[in-house]
Amino acid sequence: MYDEIMNKKKLLIFFPNKKVSGEYIEMFPFEMLKKEFDFFGINNREHNTFLKEIPLKLSLLTKKSHALLHQAEMLRRRNASVYYMARIRGEFPSRFDSQHIKIPFHEFKKATFFKRVQVKFFSTIFGVLILKKIVIILFKLENFFSPKLLKEVNCIVLPYTGGISVEWDFLVWLAEKYKITTIAIQENWDNLTSKQFLFMKPKIFATWSQQSSSHLRSIQNFRGAIYEVGCFRIQGFYSSRELLCSESPKSRLHLEPIEKSILVIGLGDELEDFKLLRVMSDLMSYSQNLSHTNLQVIYRVHPHIVESPSRKNNLKLIESLPKIKIYNPGLYETNSERIEQVNSAEIVVSIFSTMVLESAIVNKTCVIPVFNFVTADYNPSHLIDDLNHFSGMSMLTKVKIATTSEEFIDILLGAEGDLSNKINDPIVLNWFCKNTDTQLEIASLIRQYATNNV
Repeated sequence: MYDEIMNKKKLLIFFPNKKVSGEYIEMFPFEMLKKEFDFFGINNREHNTFLKEIPLKLSLLTKKSHALLHQAEMLRRRNASVYYMARIRGEFPSRFDSQHIKIPFHEFKKATFFKRVQVKFFSTIFGVLILKKIVIILFKLENFFSPKLLKEVNCIVLPYTGGISVEWDFLVWLAEKYKITTIAIQENWDNLTSKQFLFMKPKIFATWSQQSSSHLRSIQNFRGAIYEVGCFRIQGFYSSRELLCSESPKSRLHLEPIEKSILVIGLGDELEDFKLLRVMSDLMSYSQNLSHTNLQVIYRVHPHIVESPSRKNNLKLIESLPKIKIYNPGLYETNSERIEQVNSAEIVVSIFSTMVLESAIVNKTCVIPVFNFVTADYNPSHLIDDLNHFSGMSMLTKVKIATTSEEFIDILLGAEGDLSNKINDPIVLNWFCKNTDTQLEIASLIRQYATNNV
């Protein structure tokens, strides 16, 4: 027993935020690996899974230089995807912008004048190269003051959300210096096409699917080993799908909605959500079709928006709408609770969120209403094909775009009822997120590469 404890390898997991930490505590294969590894965390929620938390604090100069590098690279490569262009158009607007594709439902805050000048100055290939050199020098200085940070670590797991994280890049750089295996795990559907460009590249990247692997190669210029392992969160939806498609009536019973409900996924802009919910409230309150007046609308508030007075006021407006029930998931919602909420809905209404994919997996009718966002020179209904990570969703039978309020109401009232017995194509779904045992795949990767450094 003593030898087993002494021979355990050291697995370090860096969490970009507490939300991801909570998800890993719920779904990461700790049980499969606990006989072989001791677990250490950076920025994790307190939990008895971790032997201890390793502190990592980098200087303000390093953080600011690193952020400037990512912003300059994004401006330089803004044409790599529709979402990159949308982000740059909002944060660093230019009168020379000629891209006609717009994402009207997502606004990005305009950077300050000084920030715009600074980023534009470095947004050339030479400017980016200079910033990369500066950041590497700063990383070397950081390592000089904390030389034992990765002492005896065998493998580093890096959940990748796409957000700018100087700690993430520093750990990848440091691990390469000490020949420690790094395994990045894709966390979000769009984070390889919309958030930032990879600066320091890990040895191994675990993606959701063929689609994400293609984005990693073509947009992120990644040349390391790629493994398609699915997604911890979404695998729960695939498990529900298997029950749904089972021939056993008992297996299907708990997936059938107890009462008809429409789940509306919050956009993050409560004022825009209010416009849509008002249409639905009027429909539920005044419809002449009595069989549908008992439909319940559940508005799922976006959980990751900073509280503000305007947000509170907009939520009060939504609360005043008849037939609308508000559900606020908070930051501590479990994946099981999310799955249960989707399973209990008959229709899911969302504006291009990941929950469209999750709901499509369990064969819910998914409606994407864009009638509030139509502009003069671009119809946002095309975004189901033009957004890089959404491209192909239009092939799914039960995913519908509503371009007018009348079309939206028709779908809600059952004009598309002939879809009820159809299922979404599993081949298409696998293109977006592979249906596999994600826990087992990740555990196998860690065992393989923590033993044999690449």
